[in-house]
Amino acid sequence: MQCYTELLPPTGVTHSLALPFTSESANNLVVARTSRLQIFSLLNVDPQPGGAEEQGVSKLILEREYALPGTVADLCRVKLLNTKSGGEAILLAFRSAKLALIEWDPRRYGICTISIHYYERDDSTSSPWVPDLSSCGSILSVDPSSRCAVFNFGIRNLAILPFHQPGDDLVMDDYGELDEQRLGSHGPGSGTDCDLTKESTMHGTPYTSSFVLPLATLDPSILHPISLAFLYEYREPTFGILYSQVATSNALLHERKDVVFYTVFTLDLEQRASTTLLSVSRLPSDLFKVVALPPPVGGALLIGSNELVHVDQAGKTNAVGVNEFSRQVSSFSMTDQSDLALRLEGCIVERLSETNGDLLLVPNTGDLVLVKFRLDGRSVSGISVHPVPPHAGGDIVKSAASSSAFLGDKRVFWEVKMPIHYFWADQSEDDVYEDDLYATVPEVVVDGRRPSAESSGSNLYNFREYDRLLNIGPLKDIAFGRSFTNLGAEENASNGSGLELVASQGWDRSGGLAVMKRGLELQVLNSMRTDSARCVWTASVAHRDEAVSKNTTQGEERELHHYVVVSKATSVDREQSEVFRVEGQELRPFRAPEFNPNEDVTIDIATLTSKNRVVQILRNEVRSYDGDLGLAQIYPVWDEDTSEERMAITTSLVDPYVAILRDDSTLLLLQADDSGDLDEVELNEQMANSKWTSCCLYFDKTGIFSSMRATSNESTQRNMTLFLMTQDCRLFIYRLPDQKLLAIIEGVDCLPPILSSEPPKRSTTREALTEVVVADLGDTWSSFPYLIGVVHVCRVPLGVQLDYSWAIQQIPIGEQVDHLAYSSSSGMYVLGTSHRTEFKLPDDDELHPEWRNEMTSFFPEVQRSSLKVVSPKTWTVVDSYLLGPAEHVMAVKNMSLEISENTHERKDMIVVGTAFARGEDIASRGCVYVFEVIKVVPDPERPETDRKLRLVGKEPVKGAVTALSEIGGQGFLIVAQGQKCIVRGLKEDGSLLPVAFMDVQCHVSVVKELKGTGMCIIADAVKGLWFAGYSEEPYKMSLFAKDLDYLEVLAADFLPDDNKLFILIADSDCNLHVLQYDPEDPKSSNGDRLLSRSKFHTGNFISTLTLLPRTSVSSEQMISDVEAMEIDVKIPRHQMLITSQNGSVGLVTCVSEESYRRLSALQSQLTNTIEHPCGLNPRAFRAVESDGTAGRGMLDGKLLFQWLDMSKQRKVEIASRVGANEWEIKADFEAISGEGLGYL
Repeated sequence: MQCYTELLPPTGVTHSLALPFTSESANNLVVARTSRLQIFSLLNVDPQPGGAEEQGVSKLILEREYALPGTVADLCRVKLLNTKSGGEAILLAFRSAKLALIEWDPRRYGICTISIHYYERDDSTSSPWVPDLSSCGSILSVDPSSRCAVFNFGIRNLAILPFHQPGDDLVMDDYGELDEQRLGSHGPGSGTDCDLTKESTMHGTPYTSSFVLPLATLDPSILHPISLAFLYEYREPTFGILYSQVATSNALLHERKDVVFYTVFTLDLEQRASTTLLSVSRLPSDLFKVVALPPPVGGALLIGSNELVHVDQAGKTNAVGVNEFSRQVSSFSMTDQSDLALRLEGCIVERLSETNGDLLLVPNTGDLVLVKFRLDGRSVSGISVHPVPPHAGGDIVKSAASSSAFLGDKRVFWEVKMPIHYFWADQSEDDVYEDDLYATVPEVVVDGRRPSAESSGSNLYNFREYDRLLNIGPLKDIAFGRSFTNLGAEENASNGSGLELVASQGWDRSGGLAVMKRGLELQVLNSMRTDSARCVWTASVAHRDEAVSKNTTQGEERELHHYVVVSKATSVDREQSEVFRVEGQELRPFRAPEFNPNEDVTIDIATLTSKNRVVQILRNEVRSYDGDLGLAQIYPVWDEDTSEERMAITTSLVDPYVAILRDDSTLLLLQADDSGDLDEVELNEQMANSKWTSCCLYFDKTGIFSSMRATSNESTQRNMTLFLMTQDCRLFIYRLPDQKLLAIIEGVDCLPPILSSEPPKRSTTREALTEVVVADLGDTWSSFPYLIGVVHVCRVPLGVQLDYSWAIQQIPIGEQVDHLAYSSSSGMYVLGTSHRTEFKLPDDDELHPEWRNEMTSFFPEVQRSSLKVVSPKTWTVVDSYLLGPAEHVMAVKNMSLEISENTHERKDMIVVGTAFARGEDIASRGCVYVFEVIKVVPDPERPETDRKLRLVGKEPVKGAVTALSEIGGQGFLIVAQGQKCIVRGLKEDGSLLPVAFMDVQCHVSVVKELKGTGMCIIADAVKGLWFAGYSEEPYKMSLFAKDLDYLEVLAADFLPDDNKLFILIADSDCNLHVLQYDPEDPKSSNGDRLLSRSKFHTGNFISTLTLLPRTSVSSEQMISDVEAMEIDVKIPRHQMLITSQNGSVGLVTCVSEESYRRLSALQSQLTNTIEHPCGLNPRAFRAVESDGTAGRGMLDGKLLFQWLDMSKQRKVEIASRVGANEWEIKADFEAISGEGLGYL
């Protein structure tokens, strides 16, 4: 019984779309990250006065994001007759033939599902020779006029979804009762998640009945569809499709040359028929994509691996070849630009402007290329391709792109792997694998005329980066190592440094490392020992001579003094305030005799009057100081009218106001004048006579709480708000200085997801609230008010990114990192990297003398592998070991090996397995390297270069070495070489002596041992998994059990649970399989068969599975302390860490029987009661088709954690249905949420 929890969501962007979504005039970017949907808006930021930037920039602001129970296959924009926001809608295609139509709901500030359409159970997909829908790609395209959408699924099926238009005949009919009865009865997907508004429309739904047609009904020759897209400027819905009658093949190019067709069809939606408008035959066989072009160019651009072909509306073609192979692979007429030597496989094309036809093309090398069209009126007479030079931003990407979106005004979004310039101390440039927003400068205008399209495009555009999104995928391998901190040796030895998770991420030149930790490791710039410190405050105040008025512009620099105040408790109600001044990176004692001389208890310290005054709130008085901490004013806290003694309990300071809540629950509001003196603000009757439990001042810079627009002179005053909470948990919002009541929010202690002035319907269950804080959450460019409980302010190390729940630091390497291991003896990381290099046929091959006459200059590229040693102190490469031209690193492991047969001494070694791949017709060979990371004399200018790889042993073997693992208790290792697994021992002469072996299947992908037991798993890439054992007396390997389902194993590992032994397998279809070895079960055939216990669909291509120990969480520690006397030996707990290709990190945790029943019931309640984004079914998403032999299913942690986002009343209701207490569910969540990774 296990639970799958997603610790980090997918970070890699798969699809992107730009449209006005949140409103009619909005400019939004919608991003799909596999199973996560994010909605951004563009914020135009003006340049700061006196700043380095002369032009404004655009920033991406995250509006909402949703975890989808489905894998997004495509995104398209749809212009409906009416939407709730006035903007456009989005049509999403999902894996397994599903479509969802969504819109933006301003009232809920989120998406609203209009309809969900299922085509996975269509009769056309039931043929036995048709591949499964999950194995087929899909294409979604929407007509530019939003008249219909076509969805190509299951290779040769075409679903057509028409949309209502203002010109429809049905729109002219009156809306009657029959239309109301037909509401939701159109098409296979008629369910809605929310009521549709019916203003300005005569239909119950914005679409009509959809239908599915085989592609053969359009043309019987469409047997192998390649790509399709709707075209512009047609009166009827018209699309162009690229297809072939026989499958294209590079190996059969001499027989299947120029076999691709391009045909344009127009659709008759009423008759469900089509008409062929034009067809172009004998196109190059390497064409793979159709891109529809808007006016003024029109037509379609066909993209191939070696050429670009334009087809206009009349069928006229223009083509250009971009490398020397374009002439060899095709006889199609084209312009020769082979000197560009471009590789267009997997390239992305996006338009640059709405006024001309220029396109921006990004090939897999990351170079920026302009595609320009020569126009003769409305006709295209030629195509030209122009690489963007580096000085114009042509080298800003440097890596392949996967998706793009045109944002208007020459702004383009690319999902790329690219280098970003970080302005770090002592560093100049770092590569980051991220998604970026780019823009081009306006076109150069000469004599009032726009340059012609025939001119070179290199002088028309200048690209620069605007914004970027974090992306750490794909994660290929992970290692755990000691984190390097700035603590001294003595302190480090006493406290110990935790572990950090280091993963290899990125592709090609954007490859590097991602250092991840669950918490922050703060950089200690300076430390000072002090006794009995109760609290610490910091204050930055202008020097007395440099103090300026509040009208000082932002461009003027001011000299600030930085103070640190430490409060030391001397007695129960007395404390001493010790003041330090920050000078550089040191704290020096500062003498301030007037600073709290009476040793009263400090409540808060802050600055007012544009940092000209330091205000200290004590229990009995408020003291104001100047820039040198000289006393300027004392204001008493007690009531001067009644002379009753009062004490301050809590306080809130926002310039120029100070709000103090006293011990009798009354409010004292002070305001600072221009000179900095504090005066009491007279409160209205309601504020003065009410009893308050919490107060908070907030400067409403976004205008959310303002009832009217303030003038420029009153902006500061009108945007100041005061939040007060009464004893019955009613939240009052006042505007200052007129003390106008803006809103009263009741039922705050019910903790609703959205605060509203409407009272809660059910308020029987409440939380005990003690404090309310309203603060801005966000970055420098955008922040909005949220209601939060606790704020932690700290300084994080430079380069650490906090976009997700874990702290992530990206380390550029400049090469693709395929494998890595942590050398525990030296504290270094050893990487197996690869980089592209040109491949040339050998001249000395005796069997192929014709290779000597190879005249091409456009050589193919292959990977060249090497080993690198990286120091965690500086995260730089300190040593390298280059491998042979055809030798590839397959595995890198750190092992404790026996290095002496006589003394049986053991030492940590780095073992590397390689494969020599010279071609598919040549048998592979392999080699096992054993390295030791030794200490050497460093370079005086680089003290971190004190480590180096020393080759200890090298053993060439027959067959590729695909997997390695330590095995047994004598310091041996098991090597998967070809179709054998051999246990070897390191001899003193450096050779590896075989002692035991086992014949295996085709290609061993995983070999792992359950540490210290001799039991191991041997997983094959196509033939399933074997469970075997190794014995030392005598040396032999024995097969225990097999997986009879023949899974395609990508990753696997053991998962012990108490006295049960489970094996977790990740297959090639994003599924997790839980197998169990139980020889006592009759279904296991005396233990010869591994039993399938559960199957779970993750939606991510899993790259690694790693068994980790699980530390006890707080709830388990309480139980273990009670039962400590009853248990003699504690059974260790384990969990499985999962990394994926899209950058997500997951965790599989074993749960007890009681917890499983409780969480399973909760999961069923949440599945049936809460609204799911896009109308998807999470139960269907996680289900895996099987023969029914699997047992209990794995729990979905992502679905379970949605219970925490509910209101207090809703939580209690669902918990009561489950039959559990709220604290029991929270205790279960603590165990599955990653809190067991206490060492990270």
